[in-house]
Amino acid sequence: MPDVPSSFDHFVREHGEALSRLARVLSPTRPDAEDLLQEALLAIYRRWDRVGRADNVGAYARRVLINEFLMATRRGRASQAPMVRLDRHTNGPGEDDVDSYDFARRTLAGLQPKQQAVLALRYLDDLGDEDIARVMGCRRSTVRSLAKRGLDNLRRQLDQPAPSGKGYIR
Repeated sequence: MPDVPSSFDHFVREHGEALSRLARVLSPTRPDAEDLLQEALLAIYRRWDRVGRADNVGAYARRVLINEFLMATRRGRASQAPMVRLDRHTNGPGEDDVDSYDFARRTLAGLQPKQQAVLALRYLDDLGDEDIARVMGCRRSTVRSLAKRGLDNLRRQLDQPAPSGKGYIR
């Protein structure tokens, strides 16, 4: 493999953590998140001569990562997380025994992939509907619809007791 251009190395240092957070929230396991991030960075690197000149490389990188995530879910490679225990009262973000990204991933895991992506971009990356639409390659109305359905599904999941009265979600 040829030497990595310093501009790509700088890009990874500047945007790598944000991309890693997004991948961790969208992926069922940490190794899946690492694979997703690796695939996205590899796709960006292959086109770096063109991508590196873009006005907003970070936005392009998010789009590549989201596209990789959606392709992986369509291929069945990144399956949904197995049933995991989610106790809303003791395992919330910020508590010692649960990483907040793990909590977010487990919470979003029961949603459709596009709903997961929209909610992760909205609440993790703090993007507005217009920016999310650009990243996902769809209309703002589609983003709003996906967000509404995703939030409605989350509310139903969190309000609905699971078998044995335990708080489980997919």
